Amino acid sequence: MQDDVITIRLRLPDLVVVGVKETKGWIEVVARYRNEEAVCPRCGVGTWQVHQWHVQRKRDAKLWGKEVWLAVLKRRFRCRRCRKVLMARDPVCGMRVEEEGAPTLAFEGQTYYFCSRGCRSEFEEDPQRFLSAVDRPEEAWR
Repeated sequence: MQDDVITIRLRLPDLVVVGVKETKGWIEVVARYRNEEAVCPRCGVGTWQVHQWHVQRKRDAKLWGKEVWLAVLKRRFRCRRCRKVLMARDPVCGMRVEEEGAPTLAFEGQTYYFCSRGCRSEFEEDPQRFLSAVDRPEEAWR
């Protein structure tokens, strides 16, 4: 056991740390999401098939005078049944959003995905306003 190591909790329960790299000027924490599969919002079937991997990097607060970077290995799943790439539409702004890692909110038995916490907060204030716009796209921007 190493005696010159400390553990810092990330407070990101959906992530699993897969590696840490430290240099003289920075620390990089590499993580991935815990979920091994996703449920298709179109047909409701679970899938483990990965369509694409990419890395998203976020800078965090400095630690010991070094920049800290979080590199998240993100997956985009593809439904094995309907062959669609799993992306959801943000009900507030209409943007297509990767489901993995997106802010979510459960409302009336359904999970909604958002591009940002701001859109999620706006949805929380008046969900019916946005759900009616989603149901009637021609009225969405009035």
